[in-house]
Amino acid sequence: MEQTKQMARPAGRLPKWVSNVRQIGPGFVAAMTMLGAGELIDVTVAGANYGYALMWGFALVLLSKFFFMFMLTKYQLLNGKGLTIMQGFGKLGKVFPLAAGMGLLLGIFAYGAFYVPAAGTALVELVGFESPFAVFIGSVVTVALAAFMLRAKRAYAIFESVSRLVVLLLVGTFVYTAISQGPSLLALIKGLLFSVPSDKGMFGSLFVVVALIGVAGVTPAAIVYNYAIYEKGWRSPRHRATQVLDLLVAIVAIAIIDFSIWIVAAETVHGTGFSISDTDDLARLMQLAIGDVGPPLLWVAIFFASFTSIVGTVFLFSRAVVDALHNAFPSRYEGNVDLEKSPIIKWLTILGLLLPLLCATPWAPNMVVLAISAVTIPLVATPFMLIGLIRLTGSTRFLPAEFVRRWQSGLLVIMTVAALVSLVIAAHGLVGVVRTLAG
Repeated sequence: MEQTKQMARPAGRLPKWVSNVRQIGPGFVAAMTMLGAGELIDVTVAGANYGYALMWGFALVLLSKFFFMFMLTKYQLLNGKGLTIMQGFGKLGKVFPLAAGMGLLLGIFAYGAFYVPAAGTALVELVGFESPFAVFIGSVVTVALAAFMLRAKRAYAIFESVSRLVVLLLVGTFVYTAISQGPSLLALIKGLLFSVPSDKGMFGSLFVVVALIGVAGVTPAAIVYNYAIYEKGWRSPRHRATQVLDLLVAIVAIAIIDFSIWIVAAETVHGTGFSISDTDDLARLMQLAIGDVGPPLLWVAIFFASFTSIVGTVFLFSRAVVDALHNAFPSRYEGNVDLEKSPIIKWLTILGLLLPLLCATPWAPNMVVLAISAVTIPLVATPFMLIGLIRLTGSTRFLPAEFVRRWQSGLLVIMTVAALVSLVIAAHGLVGVVRTLAG
């Protein structure tokens, strides 16, 4: 039988599963755009403060992340008309693309305010440059490199290749570090069971969970995946199987990276009084874990994770924002449907690269505050995106009947309620941060 199948396959044609694996890439682009050094800091803070106790929260984050992106791309690939997700939101009324676009617009600057100085810090640590303006200079160099990549003719293809390499780098670095700690399997399993430890440090335990959800769960940033697959050329139902495999591989890669660094923090510094307040503390953590090679490995990881986040944010967010504007005000932009030719993308790219440099100056807030703030600010758009997605994927008016699943709509309703609760907790947490910093 196997011989017959092989004979039936045309010469030189690869098996379908091999072809699908070779096309994997947009998921890595979206993962590296959303991951960045911010998520590394968040999971490290959680591991250092609470050990394994909040791992169940991150497991929920991963499931939420996968399902949210699964449903966003479901509409875009299966609507039968080749519409983008923003075009779908536009059919529900201008408030939906407008709210989603506003969240992404804020995200360009909020995420950049953390990613740019994080990359600048990593760069100057690697070269050993010391100056009161060292981070600013490193950030300028980083922005220049990002601008060079964004001006390339095949910017997306180059970015996809770089994202694959960065994923391999991060997985290798943190898996090696985690294994070297000899983690307890029993403690890891217990960490996946629900428990809420008492609050520690500037950020309470529930707020840490919300921060993780904001970085890796139902956040407006998840929509970048829709524009990554759009740039890849996946725009019809025939791409759905490959896209789902691509998304699954990306989520697994993120899980390996984040659980690994969480394990390092839990095994190395939990219960010792060691706290994570900036990237220097992360470097000391890596030194405690694997010796002198630890800090350089961390700075390399942080630089490339932040660099890919900078490029992905300005490249994909800007296209999503322009698409949102086109569909919020269709009469004004009638006939101007080519995202690549919009002058708004150029200006968003310039501002998205330059304004975050202000946060690389010596008087800017510390990295952890920037990371948590960057996570929560764009969350205001999440309820609108979820409600819009419920309508688009739960009705035969917008999606062919064979693709409508009521249980999926039910899960989206639950996620919407959770998002509203998260907004309240996040707002309360940000107020607490401001009060703490103000003394």
